[in-house]
Amino acid sequence: MAAYQRMRLASQPKMAVYPFMKRSILTCVTLTFLASCTNTDSHLPNPITLPAHALNSALNNAFYNARRNRVESYVAVNQARIIADAQSGNGPFLRQAMSLARVRPAKQSELISEIQQGYSLYSQDAEALVVALMVHGDPRIDRS
Repeated sequence: MAAYQRMRLASQPKMAVYPFMKRSILTCVTLTFLASCTNTDSHLPNPITLPAHALNSALNNAFYNARRNRVESYVAVNQARIIADAQSGNGPFLRQAMSLARVRPAKQSELISEIQQGYSLYSQDAEALVVALMVHGDPRIDRS
């Protein structure tokens, strides 16, 4: 069996590696490493920090879901009052809903005008009102 394998290997042509091929391969490998070592942001985090990124993502999702659940339950009970307060421009139910959604004071007037303009939608669809509140909310101040 060994003699057959030696004959088969001897009969196969050897692949010649030319100097330009070596340079091309070396150039491609070098450019690949240089491209991966940039100072700009990438969509892929450093592999060493992946556990920290996973933990951060899980915590952010937990905080967002808790905040959204509070807003959903408040809107489900007080939707008509929130809409009435928005129509008048201010009121305790609207202020509480914006507080639960963490809407910054700078964005509150924008949210109120959006609710006033979409009165027919927001008065009939509680989910649309929750989405409007959450979109205007600021997740960076959600650590309470």
